Amino acid sequence: MPIIRIILTWLLFIPIPIINGFLRDKWYKILVGEFGANIIGFFVLSICFLIYVYAFFGRRLLDFSSAQLLLTGGIWLALTLIFEFSIGLAGGRSWSYMLADYNILKGRLWPLVLIIIFFSPLIIRKLLNFIK
Repeated sequence: MPIIRIILTWLLFIPIPIINGFLRDKWYKILVGEFGANIIGFFVLSICFLIYVYAFFGRRLLDFSSAQLLLTGGIWLALTLIFEFSIGLAGGRSWSYMLADYNILKGRLWPLVLIIIFFSPLIIRKLLNFIK
């Protein structure tokens, strides 16, 4: 899979988590509280990302090896982490503030989103194999 396509796919997805975060803070949280908003946000973002991967790559995912798909997910994961921490640091956020989103025991589900991002090409390929 060409690296430019991998990066372009990731770049075009950036608005989705931003919109989801806005909705989580301004709508979901008001309706169901912090913990419920985190759960809804996790599911919405994960489903959106999986649909996006399918829409962008479709059945072409069947043509790639598992290693290539894991490399793709790994690049997306790395780009996401670089983006997240770069924006946070540029915005004056402390490391402790940014790392708080990784505390699953406090209801923060961001690490699960990162797992979905990493495995999404494989997940979609498995679904495609299942329904063919």
